[in-house]
Order: sequence, then structure tokens, then C-alpha cells
Amino acid sequence: MKEARALPFWGKGQTPPQADRARKPDQRNFAAIVKIFVRTWPYLLPHIIGYWREIPRRRPFGNGETRDLAEGNGFDEDSSADGWSFRHVPPLVTVLTAVGPLTGWLPFGTDWLHDFLLAATILMTALAWVLLFVKGRAYVAVSLSLALVGTAALLFAIFAVAGHADNLSVGLVALGCVCIWVLQYRIDGRKLRLRVRLGSHLVYYFALVWALTLLTMVIALFSVDLISQSILQAKPLTPFLADFIGRPELSVGSAAGTLEPSGGAPANVDLELLTTEQRHSLKWVYAVFMVVSWIALVPSAMFLPYYYIFIMQRVNQDLRMALLGRWHRLSIRYHSDHRVGDSVYRIYQDSAQVTAVIGTITQAVQLLNTYAIGIVFLAALDPILGSMAASVVVLAVLWGRWYSPRMREKSLAAREANSDFTSRVQESFAAVRIVKAYGAGEAEQERLVRDSLTAFNASYRVRTLYSSSKGLMAGEASRPDSAAAA
Repeated sequence: MKEARALPFWGKGQTPPQADRARKPDQRNFAAIVKIFVRTWPYLLPHIIGYWREIPRRRPFGNGETRDLAEGNGFDEDSSADGWSFRHVPPLVTVLTAVGPLTGWLPFGTDWLHDFLLAATILMTALAWVLLFVKGRAYVAVSLSLALVGTAALLFAIFAVAGHADNLSVGLVALGCVCIWVLQYRIDGRKLRLRVRLGSHLVYYFALVWALTLLTMVIALFSVDLISQSILQAKPLTPFLADFIGRPELSVGSAAGTLEPSGGAPANVDLELLTTEQRHSLKWVYAVFMVVSWIALVPSAMFLPYYYIFIMQRVNQDLRMALLGRWHRLSIRYHSDHRVGDSVYRIYQDSAQVTAVIGTITQAVQLLNTYAIGIVFLAALDPILGSMAASVVVLAVLWGRWYSPRMREKSLAAREANSDFTSRVQESFAAVRIVKAYGAGEAEQERLVRDSLTAFNASYRVRTLYSSSKGLMAGEASRPDSAAAA
């Protein structure tokens, strides 16, 4: 009952005066998290740049031995030193860029939308050529610029320009640029050798997240527009939606020459309401679309969390091995002055907490990506609603300024208390023979109970603060373990 009374339903609980770690709220800011991220960057970089694997993977030597050709750090700017190159990509991208205006997929001079896309593809081609002549930081900067231009052009082609030909043209150019990252070649004598980049898990993960977010937004907009506007209110479809489902006769148009669907059928220029039969036909379109969307989304939604855990656990393993290596290099004096249980706790938990910080940053990027795409779509539909949704950021920042220091303070106290308890357990097990020989089991049990209650109550304060704030700020960015690591 003594132990039960020491565990509170609410409040701080009983803490021995000598073990009370109450302190002022921590005043460190986001710079502390950035510092952790920078120090762990060497363990993240292999999961970004991946490694090269030659095709075929293994090559025999004259003595019958084989060598694995899968290894390599894979950073491209110095690849020419060993004969590997991506010189084939800029000419390929140039040809793909020329295909657009030559075939009429990206006509020049018809309207500013297609001219903008054509200019974007030309810029992508120019950046691909520049990559052949730059190295180091300039190479990284040009690569990031190429990725941003390609992403913006592809989004613009999908959502701002009617039809599918422009999507195909921009997509082919973007795909050609991706070959810079994933495919290289060299010629040994008269034999052509290829190698592909594998293991860029963080790049794959965020690409999948971005694609899934975009697909989710498209499904949401499709559903809202089709259900609320056309099926329930019998209003004509937008040209984009009508072209998407192949029903141009149900779309909105204007006699002044608004962009018509690509199908060539006359638009519903009189804004006539849809008939009952047309509305019923749209219900089946909606049902089929939702089934297909569910089939497409469910595997991705199941795979992404597993993939994320896989990446974070690999980073955690690398950090833990680095901590063990560091622990072996510490002096005898350090080991004499520190408790073994504290070292065990640090090696076991600190790597997990640092990984939690990295995970929080990646999840924050994912949430910001979703939030930004949602704001853009909402502002396109209604600028006032988009502005109202964007203003939520101000409230989130204000709440974070109050919440984060207190969570860090309580989390640090909980980690120190749990470290002490781990040390106490280790010392009790190590001295079990002495304890039994002197009959000191009851005294040792009292010390274990005291340290256990202290650790429990310190962790309990973290959980109560987290639970009280969860209703206001939901999401992974406010996880206690992440705050503890910061």
C-alpha cells in the first residue's frame, strides 16, 4: 500500500528531496535540435545517397575468385575519376525536350500555360548539362534546383493545364533527369557496363510520401466536387473533372472561349443543371473511383509506416554502434567516476532518443508537406478559407513556445531518474552475493523501491503533460520521447 500511495492519479507524486530534479523550464530552442541533426548527419547520409551496384553484381577474377561490386558511396560529382559517367543523360533529356514542341504535346505560342511548361523543360535540360561541369557544393545546389524545377513543372502540368499530352511530355523529361541520380555507365574495352543506385531509403520514403499526399489530395478534391456540387446540387462539372472522367458534355464552359475539355464535345455553356439520369450516372463514377482509390491507397498506407520503422531502426543501430565505439575509447578515469547502469542506459536509450529526434524532423517535414499542399488546394478553391487555414500556424508556434521548454525539462528529469534506477538495478544484481551474505536484502529493496518510484513519477509527469496537450496539438511532432532527446 505504501507503493500504491506513492503513485498518484494526478499531480507530481512523492519524490525524495535528494532526488527531486525540478528545475526551471528549459530555455533551449530549435537550435538544439538542429545541432543534434547536424551531428547525426553522417549516419543519415548513407540512407540518402545510397550505394552503387554494378550489373552484373559479381565479376570473376582469373584465379576463380569473385569480388562484390555492390559497394560504393555513390556521390556522383567524382564518379568520372573511376570511369563512371552520366554523359548520356543530357543528350537524352535534350531529345525528350524537343519531342514536346515537335509532336505538339507542348505547342509553342498557343497560350502562356504551355509556354511556361516548355520553358521549364528547357531549364531542366540546361541544368542537366550544367551538372556535367560542376562538382562539390555547386553540384549539390544544381541538383536540388533541378529537382525543384522538375517537381514544380510536373505539378503545374497535372493541375493547371488541361489534357494529358503535356503531362506525358514533362514526365518524360523529368524521368530522363532522374537517370542522372540512378544510372551511370562506363566502357571497359568494348564492353558496356552499367550501375544503378540502391539504398537511398530516405529519398524513396519522401518520394512515396509526396506521391501519396498528392494522390490523397486529388481524391479529396474529386470527392468533394463530385458529391457536393454535381451529385447533390446537380451543378455541371468543372472542365478538368469532366475531362478526367471522360464526360465532357457535363462540364462548365463559356461562349467566350473558356478552355474546353480535350474530348472535343461541346461544353455545357448554358450552365444547365444536370438531369436526374446524369446525376445517377455520376454516382457510379464516384463509386468506381473510390474503390480504385482505396485499392491504390491501402497498400501504400500499410507499407509506408513499416518502411519508416525500417529506416529509423537502421539509423538507430548505426548510432548505437557509434556510441559503443565511443564508450570503449573513454578513459579509465571516466569509467571509474560513472555508474555502469548510467552507461548502459545511455547506450541503450540515447541512440533511440536521437533517432526519435530525426524521426520527428522527418515527420515534421511530412506534415508540412501535407499542410502546404492542402493550403494551396484550399486557397485555389477559396482564398479566404486558405488564409484562415494558414493562420493556424501562428497558434501552433505560440503553443510550441510554451509547451516545448516544459516538456524538455520534465523529459530530462525523467531520463536522469530512469538512468539512476537502471544503475541501482545493475548494482544490486552485481552485489547480490554480498547483500545475501550480510542480510541486507530489505535495505536494498527499500533503495530499489525509492528509485523506482522516483523514476515512475518523473515519467508520469511527462505523460500527463503530453496527454493534456494531445487534444490541442495532435501529431508526432509533440511526442515525449522526441522532446526528451532534444
